[in-house]
Formats: sequence, structure tokens, C-alpha cells
Amino acid sequence: MNNIDDKKKEIRKEIRQISLEKEYVQCASKVITDKILGLDCFKNAKSIFCYLSTDDEVSTWDTINEVITDKKVYAPYCVDKEKMIAVRYSSDDELNKNKYGIYEPVDISETETDFDVVIVPCLCAGRNCSRLGHGRGYYDRFLSKTNAMKICICFEKLMRDELPMDENDFYMDMVITEENV
Repeated sequence: MNNIDDKKKEIRKEIRQISLEKEYVQCASKVITDKILGLDCFKNAKSIFCYLSTDDEVSTWDTINEVITDKKVYAPYCVDKEKMIAVRYSSDDELNKNKYGIYEPVDISETETDFDVVIVPCLCAGRNCSRLGHGRGYYDRFLSKTNAMKICICFEKLMRDELPMDENDFYMDMVITEENV
């Protein structure tokens, strides 16, 4: 392991030890949702790719539900241990949790590779638009194939000034928290 990997591992361990109160998560998620919905790039988008949040992440459910009737919404589906694809998502779709505890649509018949906006999850993010995920590399591989606007959403309490990045990591076009943008 190199020095950057060691630093990332250390930060992941530190972040995973932080317990955010349920009320904070709900309130911050609401503010972040409102900020996303107010962005011109998001309002003008015809198609978005957005993760389906778990309880400890910034919630994306209100964002998705707000735009599902006017925009094509795609969600992640992990094909194997290295590949993630984007599948069409509708609010009445059946969902399953994968082996990582992440919600995925059951119907994977409609896929897409071109989006206007990608909403990206993180374990934590940097004020310089760096992002640290869980370490499996799904999003970095996925983002390498799109020119979409990359918006990372993060709780302010998990932000750092900057994060270690290597040649496989992608800087986001924007990081939104409940306190910025």
C-alpha cells in the first residue's frame, strides 16, 4: 500500500467512528435537497443519475421524488465487484439491498451511459471538491465514462479541507453541504 492509500484508510476509519444524530441527518438532508433542486444545472437537466440513499447518507429520496415525473432518473446497480451500471428508476420500482446494503432496482432492463447530472455519495468530501468513497472504486470507474456535471453531497460535519487523491480519483464539479453553495 502506498502513502495515499494509508491516508485514505485512516480517514475512512475516523469518519466511520462519527455518529450523526438522526435529527441532524434529516434536517441537513432537507437543506441539501432544496439546494440541489434550486441549481440551474439540475433544473435544466433532462436525465440524472442519483444514488439511492441509506439511513446514514445524505437522503436522496426527496430529490428523486421531486423530479421523477419530469426527468429520467437512473440509479446505480453493481453488476459485480468492479462494475456499476446506471439503470432507469421509477418511484414504483421494486428495490433490493445488495451485499453492501445499498438499494438497487430489481428491474435492470433499461440502462444509460449519458446523463446531464450525477449526484455522487461520499464517506466525506474536501472543500477543494475532492471526494472519499468507501474504497471499492465503483464511482471512480463509473465517473471516468461520463462528462456529466458531478455533484457530491456531504454533511458539513464530515467535510475536510482536502483529501488525499490519486490518479484514479475524480474531483467533483461541486460539493454541496447544508452550509455551503
